[in-house]
Amino acid sequence: MFGPEVAMDELAEACGLDPIEVRIRNEPTADPESGRPFANRHLVACLREGARRFGWEQRDHRPRTRLDGDWLIGTGVASSTYPARRQPGSVARIRFTSEGGYQVSIGAVDLGTGTWTVLSQVAADALGVPVHAVRLDIGDTALPKASVAGGSTGLSSWGTAIATAAGTFRNKYGTDPEDGAEVEDAAPKNPAADEYALHSFGAQFAEVQVHRCTGDIRVSRMLGVFSAGRIINPRTARSQFIGGMTMGLGMALHEHSVMDPRFGMIVNHDFAEYHIPVNADILDVDAIWLDEVDEHAGPLGSRGIGEIGIVGAAAAIANAAYHATGVRVRDLPLTPDKFL
Repeated sequence: MFGPEVAMDELAEACGLDPIEVRIRNEPTADPESGRPFANRHLVACLREGARRFGWEQRDHRPRTRLDGDWLIGTGVASSTYPARRQPGSVARIRFTSEGGYQVSIGAVDLGTGTWTVLSQVAADALGVPVHAVRLDIGDTALPKASVAGGSTGLSSWGTAIATAAGTFRNKYGTDPEDGAEVEDAAPKNPAADEYALHSFGAQFAEVQVHRCTGDIRVSRMLGVFSAGRIINPRTARSQFIGGMTMGLGMALHEHSVMDPRFGMIVNHDFAEYHIPVNADILDVDAIWLDEVDEHAGPLGSRGIGEIGIVGAAAAIANAAYHATGVRVRDLPLTPDKFL
């Protein structure tokens, strides 16, 4: 998305249009790749809400017009999208014990994204019991198999298996099961995946400062507005969105692999020389989302959020850097020498 979203910024300038307006005018009615209608496409709503919150209406469209001391200031925007997929093969087991409540088992993993918390919530909601009545077991190959944690598919794949097993459990045993009652069930295929284009969307806004003498670039503000269906846990979701945006900032300003052409190996392969964002780089980053439920995304009504926070962040920063300096940079990272 970096190349296309920088190109969209250039298109807006060539047409004499606001970058948000050019995106709204070119909003498609169907997925250009598959031809299928979008199940839920709220990119325009993300752009408009972000513009309102970011103060976009105060923006002078001309580049290199804002100066604070020796710092040139600019703002930029970019769109985000990421496919909403569900991996096949996840199986969940639910067992009731009179002493321990509901034991929910699935071979999923928690990489620090909140899987323990959110899958417990999903199980409790599907069973109609408090969260404290659920004991979740994950992270063991002896448990029922689960798909890999990747591609923003974890919650949709594992959560659907748990919700399906919970429905099977209630249909078989009702709301007053006997001690030892147990079921195991797998997540079914989502029929809507063959009828609709399922995607999450977002709008990324950035404000940057570029020193006119040294070319040093800093990101003073970032805002992401996302459409990802039902948000199961707002706290963990916000953390994932901001984490993705931080990764996008790293892509924009720092991350660069240097290859030794003699041996074909990466020479900056440690954190001493491969630079990533630190706390000092993150000044003001916020993420919000639209209040919605995607009825086509499965029983949870949610879509994956693990990676969409990355998408578009680097382009928004690059577009903001152009607005600040009048220098268009089309490759990353945005190092100071490119603005001198």
